[in-house]
Order: sequence, then structure tokens, then C-alpha cells
Amino acid sequence: TLLVLETQHALLVIAIHGFHTTMQTNHKTTLMRWVTILVISLCSKYFIFVIWCIIGLAHGGNNLFASGNSREYGDNSCAMGFCCTTRCYNAPHNVELGWTTPQASFDVLTMTGNTNVALDSLSVKPRTGTVSIKIGADTYYVQYKTFDNYDQYMNSGWRDNVQIKRWNGGGYELTLHFATLSTDGESWVDPSNQVRVTRSSIDGTAKKANIIVGPVSLPSPSPSPSPSPSPSPSPTPPPAPSPS
Repeated sequence: TLLVLETQHALLVIAIHGFHTTMQTNHKTTLMRWVTILVISLCSKYFIFVIWCIIGLAHGGNNLFASGNSREYGDNSCAMGFCCTTRCYNAPHNVELGWTTPQASFDVLTMTGNTNVALDSLSVKPRTGTVSIKIGADTYYVQYKTFDNYDQYMNSGWRDNVQIKRWNGGGYELTLHFATLSTDGESWVDPSNQVRVTRSSIDGTAKKANIIVGPVSLPSPSPSPSPSPSPSPSPTPPPAPSPS
């Protein structure tokens, strides 16, 4: 069966192999399981936003709104943050879709000390490129994106830094951008004042962000200094010949 959906920006052709008869609030899992999507799109930057809106993926919001209220749009590191710039999804949406398994997971209840993590670029390693932190009912995701693959088209202010997002995994729920760590040594502390994430350094060659995750009860960690190259030894001049 073919279902053709024509929107203002794209023509979508969907091949339906099966459809669950009971529609639930959290229906995207059912749709992703039973529906194979074949797309003829006039513009991919519209498609990646529009198709998941149709299926039921929530928007990528930004918690840094002037009033303090969460904003439904504004996470420009994510295709669901706003239409229409070509870019991939943020870390929590990747986890929600089953595309990413965090390379490290923390729970405030079992956290005893600071842990160093070499966080992979989500743009390069979308299967593992995030760290999750569970704090009570909330789950935060640490993200690092680079100028690679489709993220090369993303606004430069949303690349090459460490970002904190929140998504608690409940039905149709926005992902929320909470912080951007733009400099080495900069830290973010969660709203309940329990966990600290510190940006230690960024290795642009290896596409890794070195971060430190630990409880607030411990002293704030100092970032590891970047190694300085050893100076090359000056050559010893040959001795001047003695006069005859």
C-alpha cells in the first residue's frame, strides 16, 4: 500500500507494510516498527524536519529563553530545532529513535568521584557519541558535534563545543538544550545542584571532547593542560680554527 503525502515543501511516498490498529499517545514506536518510509523529497532539509513531525517526534527546544520558560524551538544543533537547515538530530533524539547508545552512562545515586570521558563527536560516531546522566526523574545528555557529514551545514555556533540536553523519555516530549560549554575549564551544574560537567579540552584532530563528570560535592576539577612541544636543541657551532 502506498500513502502519498504532499506538503508545502516535500512530496513523501510511504510504503506501509503493516499498521497497528490501536493508536496510542506514544505512537512513533509503533510507526517506526511497522512502516518503511521511501522518500521522494524536493529538498532534504525540509524532509528531515517534516517527516518526523508527521510520525510524532517532538521538537528540539531551548531552555535558555529570556523568561526562563522552555522554548519549543531553538536547539539549532538538531533538525527538530527548527526548519530548515540541513543537519542531523541531537543526541537525545538519536537515543529516542534507537540510533545511539551512550558510550558512558551515569546515575547520581551511584556516582562517587570524578570520571574523565573522551566524548566522541556525534557527527562522526552517531552510534555512540553521547554521555547520559540520570539525576532523579531527569536524564541529561552531553553532546559534541563537529564539521562533519551533514552537520557541516549547521550554524557554526552549535559546533565544536560541549552541549547539555535533557530528555526524559516520556511520550511526546521536547528535548531541551540547557547549556553550551565554549571554553576549556567551563562547567555546568544541573538545576538540582548535584552533578557537574566540566569541559577539559577538545581534540579537533581526534574528533573528541574531553569532559569530566562528577558530583558537585567534590571540588571543581581543573582541566588538563595541553602538552607544550619541547623546544628543539640549538645546534652547537663548530669551533673557529686557531690562527697559524
